[in-house]
Amino acid sequence: MRLFACVLAVVASVNAVAAPDRVLYELGEKCGKQASAEFKREWGNGIDSKKDSVQLATFRNHYNPRLNACLYLIESTATSREKSGQMGPAFHSVSLYDMNENHELATFTSQDGNPRLLICTLYGKRCESREQFDAAVNALMTE
Repeated sequence: MRLFACVLAVVASVNAVAAPDRVLYELGEKCGKQASAEFKREWGNGIDSKKDSVQLATFRNHYNPRLNACLYLIESTATSREKSGQMGPAFHSVSLYDMNENHELATFTSQDGNPRLLICTLYGKRCESREQFDAAVNALMTE
């Protein structure tokens, strides 16, 4: 009888530990599907090539359990053809969204050859560098 009680206790404790992991896995899987569908809807295959411009985009997603948020990170680069036929300087943009709240958390935009930041915001406040932006975003995307 003692052996049976011990086995039941072990099984119950294993199930108690596995349940939160399963829930997190399912939330992460749902987040991935949601982000993938959004990217496909907005960007198709991630390449938008026209006669006078080219835009490339990629995305990553992450379910952040502390925030209970599906995070969607979109990175894009856009260039346009100048009158000379050469491609102009590239614009780089990175934006982080909370898909559950349909809210932008952070955005960064820069231009090749331009040392000034065009846009850098974290949680609605101005940030000062790409390094500061990347550190904040990477922290959220790895929690």
